[in-house]
Amino acid sequence: RERIVETREVSIAKRRADVVVEKFVRRASRRELSRAFNRWVESTRIAKRARHSLRKVVARWQRLRLSVPFDDWVEWMEEVKSNRLKISRCVRRLRKATVLAAWARWIEFTGESRRQRVLAARATRCLARLANRVAARAFARWRDSVGRDLRHRAALRKIVIRWQRLQLS
Repeated sequence: RERIVETREVSIAKRRADVVVEKFVRRASRRELSRAFNRWVESTRIAKRARHSLRKVVARWQRLRLSVPFDDWVEWMEEVKSNRLKISRCVRRLRKATVLAAWARWIEFTGESRRQRVLAARATRCLARLANRVAARAFARWRDSVGRDLRHRAALRKIVIRWQRLQLS
């Protein structure tokens, strides 16, 4: 029975603590909401003041007959802006044309350099063949010379052997 009473007291204390926490959270959220509302009110007040000031300036210009020169200035600025846009488009086109011309020159150059590389490779192969022919002829002459020398040696050996036989006899 004591445990039941203790459990009830503990659950009541927990409920009270939950209520306190809930109140704290509500107050904090209300405080944040109140700050946001105050910021909105202030920004609205600033915007209203700015609109009012602008109306006063426009009314003064109209009274002082400054609106006509101002309108002329606005028109002139729009024309300047339009001209700047046209000039920038023209410059962009010129840049594109310059880039395309450079690109065409590069393509032409790469094609020419490719042709020159092909011609250089052909010339190298031709010179290599000529060099190989010269080397092949020299080798053939050497081989013939060695063959001739071997034949001469063999003939001389035979002659030496005959002389030796003749001297021995």
